Amino acid sequence: MKAYRSMRLFCSVRAVAIVDEWILSKWRCSSVGKTAKAVLLIFFMSLSAGTQAQPPDVKYSFFDDASGKTIELGSLSAVCERYRTTPSGKDYVSGGVDPEWSIARYPLERHASITCLYMTTAGNAKLLGPGVAHCTPDWLMIGPFRLDRTTQSCVCAEGTMFFADVDKCVPLRADTSARIFPGKPSNNGASCKGESSVPQPSCGQPINPGTGNMWHIENDYTSASPVSKLAIRRTYNSSPFNWDAGAVRSFGTYWTQPYDATLKAEKLPSSGTSYATCLKREDTGAFVRCDTTRPLASPFPEAVSIVRGDGKRHFFKLDKGIWKGDADNSDTLTSVANGDKTAIIEWIYQSAEGDVIERYSGLGRRISTTDRNGVTQRFTYSDGATNNSNVGRHPVDAPVCANIQAGTVLPAGRLLCVTDSLGFTLNFEYDIRGRIVKAFDPAGNPFLYEYDGATGGCASADKHNPACAASNLTKVTYPDNTSKTYVYNEAAQINGGAACPGMPGIGTGFGHLLNAWTGYIDENGDRHISWTYDCMGRATSSELAEGAEKVKIAYNADGKYNSAVVEYYTGLASTPVVTATTYSFDSTLGSVRNTAIDKPCIECGDYAARTYDANGNDSSLKDWRGNLSCFVYDLARNLETARIEGGASTASCATLNAATSLAAPMRKINTTWHVKYRLPSQISEPKKRTTYVYDDAGNLVTRTEQATGDETGVLGFNATLVGFPRMWTYAVNGRGQVLTITGPRKDVDDSTTFTYDTAGNLETVKPALSRITRFSEHDKHGHAQRVETHNGVTTKLVFWPRGRLRSKEVISAGLTLITSYEYDNAGNLKKTNLPDRSFIEYTYDAAHRLTAIADSLGNRISYVLDLRGNRVSEEVRDRDGKLARTMSREFDAMGRMTSQSGAAQ
Repeated sequence: MKAYRSMRLFCSVRAVAIVDEWILSKWRCSSVGKTAKAVLLIFFMSLSAGTQAQPPDVKYSFFDDASGKTIELGSLSAVCERYRTTPSGKDYVSGGVDPEWSIARYPLERHASITCLYMTTAGNAKLLGPGVAHCTPDWLMIGPFRLDRTTQSCVCAEGTMFFADVDKCVPLRADTSARIFPGKPSNNGASCKGESSVPQPSCGQPINPGTGNMWHIENDYTSASPVSKLAIRRTYNSSPFNWDAGAVRSFGTYWTQPYDATLKAEKLPSSGTSYATCLKREDTGAFVRCDTTRPLASPFPEAVSIVRGDGKRHFFKLDKGIWKGDADNSDTLTSVANGDKTAIIEWIYQSAEGDVIERYSGLGRRISTTDRNGVTQRFTYSDGATNNSNVGRHPVDAPVCANIQAGTVLPAGRLLCVTDSLGFTLNFEYDIRGRIVKAFDPAGNPFLYEYDGATGGCASADKHNPACAASNLTKVTYPDNTSKTYVYNEAAQINGGAACPGMPGIGTGFGHLLNAWTGYIDENGDRHISWTYDCMGRATSSELAEGAEKVKIAYNADGKYNSAVVEYYTGLASTPVVTATTYSFDSTLGSVRNTAIDKPCIECGDYAARTYDANGNDSSLKDWRGNLSCFVYDLARNLETARIEGGASTASCATLNAATSLAAPMRKINTTWHVKYRLPSQISEPKKRTTYVYDDAGNLVTRTEQATGDETGVLGFNATLVGFPRMWTYAVNGRGQVLTITGPRKDVDDSTTFTYDTAGNLETVKPALSRITRFSEHDKHGHAQRVETHNGVTTKLVFWPRGRLRSKEVISAGLTLITSYEYDNAGNLKKTNLPDRSFIEYTYDAAHRLTAIADSLGNRISYVLDLRGNRVSEEVRDRDGKLARTMSREFDAMGRMTSQSGAAQ
């Protein structure tokens, strides 16, 4: 317990300052003097304590007894040490900063006494306060900033944020305007599709024109094993209005990966279904961010949320003992309480996609995943006491990790490794902010990750530069020592390079969107992709190098998310053809969905208009020819049960769905589903019925096809069966791998058999009426390095560290033929060296598109590409460089070839 207490000091102007009793004994109101009183009076006339280019540094002031003044020093320790040089401190033989001074339990304060722990010559400890830490020029002034003891920084008061354009903390207010707001995290990542419907539209690389969110997936590592499923896959989501957009996850801000999946307790919103509040600046109305509801600290929460690997977040609320998600989410959640029902000890989450069961601890950490075939992944976390999982880990029965991170002990809850059913692992190491800095694949190959580098606006460490604390992933280095670089927040890529009102940039060449990913520099050092954004952080364009596949998006000026105009660039880069298409949107259960597209375009897909049911499933689709498709879903599971295709554009889906007869070319498809798994049991379509039978794990056992007399499918499962059924049977092992496929023919052997090694790798294949092919010498990534065929031919395969084929050695009848492959740093095949020592070379542009092929004799084929990668010109030259053949083509704005000309020379 501290040997001092705090009290309030009221001077004549009633300024409130919390200072220590020890300070008060030396600095009474009478000693403040006229000057300090005048300063306090001036402050109450203006709540700004001076002009700052950024929140000010913390000032550390020492109370000097001799002069009766404060002396500004550079640190806490300097204040404590300075006191020992005064007459009052001569009896103390040692001293330093009170270890509890910066503990996070202290609230944000206007200023705080610096407490020092001293030892006397008699060995007694004593706490004294010889100074004060503050954010204003004078410690008695009351400025807009608060002192955060934990970070030793000056921050704005709760509910406000500092903006350099006005040099002060500006209050934030909630946006209450009526709009379709894209903040719901189910809008993150790739657009989902139903079991039978089509995905939502996206543009470019890729951007959701309904929300302005750009998402991009990077696959650093994927196991080739059919059983392992280990992967390092990162998804970036650009929208600053995503809930928890600013959360720093394992790969920094705006990035998520499958192993980030966590479950946390939430507080139910006071009204409606929105779990987030989107905030604006009170002075300019500019959007700032969306805040999710604060977690509810309770052993039995009223709501929970779960983060997915693609950045989506799903919410569940407790309703009469059942956890219910939004109606458009078919995932399920159950909780398991301890014996006396005082706390939840486990959560069981079943993902509809793949019927995967995920188990979470009571703390919300994912412990394991199990697919319906029993293939598992288990997760091992640090326990906060040691980095050696042999000594300590969570949970205690989790697998031991192959790697031990050196240095400082990690806090509890860091994911150390992921272990698959075969015992292969991915291992991770972290920096002090909990970001992955190293990952190791099952063979121990390292992947390195760097944050907040120069391409994010932080050229050198600077605590005053927000870019140095933005947690932007700026560089990834792979096991072959190649690297990618990511560029963020380039001013030239925001608002067309013009300054955004009320949103100043953070430095020369950088804007105000700290985490906006604007450029992708590939392993060749080429700028492969570029993105631009508007002032609100919505993605407005994307293009590959040299302008390839460029799109531009314009959103409603009023800020509503009900339409967007997308411009597609086609033709040659020198003379592009720009086609504008308008997308319309609506919102169902908070998710933005496309309702219409005004004209066909190169990325628009097959459908011009669509409607939805109450759960957001496709209710109708209308293609560009006016053909209508109608859908009926089981709304309890969001599974399609009926579909009608080929209806007239003027027809009513309600009428067609209820019809007992249909005229050609209309057709109806009916589907029933497995009671447990999201697998079809029967499908009835025109003139055919298919029946599927599964085992208890959901593995296909039989598939039977039989003809019917139903010309249009309208009779569904009441149609009359005709002819004889054709049946395929399947035998599987405990991992769900197919052992035997037996076809419907009875007059011959119609079966194919497969065997696997103990690691689940394919070992042999024996087709019907053929001989065995063997696969062996699998590496830790699942690549077969030796293949033997029945005719005595052996093929040896060698792979590069990133899984690309390096060489192929074919051995037959004493003859060895070797083919080797070379790649550029980005993974494009650049040369094939053939067994006869000849070769073929490939050339690519910075957009990774093939532009030329040449052989070792000097023959060459060159291509000129338009913005969509179509070959508009093609030249073939012989070894002497003479033109042998030429070809020219023209394409329309839809990418369709309209003419072709050319001939041999």
